[in-house]
Amino acid sequence: MSTGTPGVHRKPTIQVIDRQGRTLGYAKVGWSQETIRLVRHEAAVLRALDGIHFMRASVPRVVHAGPCGALYVLAEQPLERPRATPCRDLCGAHLRFLAELAAACPEAAAADGFDWPIDALDARGFHYYGHLLAQARAWCERETGSARLPAAFAHGDFTPWNVRVDRSGLAVFDWEYAREGRAIGWDVFHFLVATGLELKRQSARDLYRGVLTRGPGRDRIEAHFAAMGYSGGLIDPCFVAYLSEALAQNVLRDGRRPSRQDAQLRRVGSELLNLVLHAGAQHARSAT
Repeated sequence: MSTGTPGVHRKPTIQVIDRQGRTLGYAKVGWSQETIRLVRHEAAVLRALDGIHFMRASVPRVVHAGPCGALYVLAEQPLERPRATPCRDLCGAHLRFLAELAAACPEAAAADGFDWPIDALDARGFHYYGHLLAQARAWCERETGSARLPAAFAHGDFTPWNVRVDRSGLAVFDWEYAREGRAIGWDVFHFLVATGLELKRQSARDLYRGVLTRGPGRDRIEAHFAAMGYSGGLIDPCFVAYLSEALAQNVLRDGRRPSRQDAQLRRVGSELLNLVLHAGAQHARSAT
């Protein structure tokens, strides 16, 4: 059994095995208002994805989802990829899957997108973050002529610990933060930031250069945007929208008592936003 990472979203995940040690499935248990909401949402997302065929990827199928006393339990079939392992570098298989996911949910492109919850942050007393998001929104408006950006359906927590890779493709888990209306490239940016922070111990400036300066990381992002039919000129505004939404989500969810991991994400996300907004993306590309 795993209890997950600390925080208000922490919940147990139970591996179910038979007497021969074979995995029969996994059960997630929502036990609080927030975790029940997340588990219910994941069940709904997995059911919506059940009829979608991905060329070289698979997602869990729902065996059962429903109340169990005061709890809410989601039971999922195992994904049979015994040799699959986490991969901490963004590869072609990741990008192909994300492009397929966006194409499979085309209605997401018509969504309003990120709603810039500045008032919600101010109402909770997080005035610094509200001010930072107001600056980010103004920056996006200057860069694109609008604070709204092309949207797509996103996994929401696309990271090496939620994705396994082998020669046959990907197995993609943990869909509790999936939703439509996220700026194009959301999952790509999240993979790069989360991996750089958690696994590669990169600083905010390292992450900034990896996305905004010429190099392998930027080339993969541009290829992903091109494959989805979008200009590379949208990368920087979409990165700002990703950072803003991820930061607001973190602050509004965890309040003034974030876990160590979430506090680190909050700090680095703020630093990254400030680097983009005040140093300027064009200047960043010319830096070596």
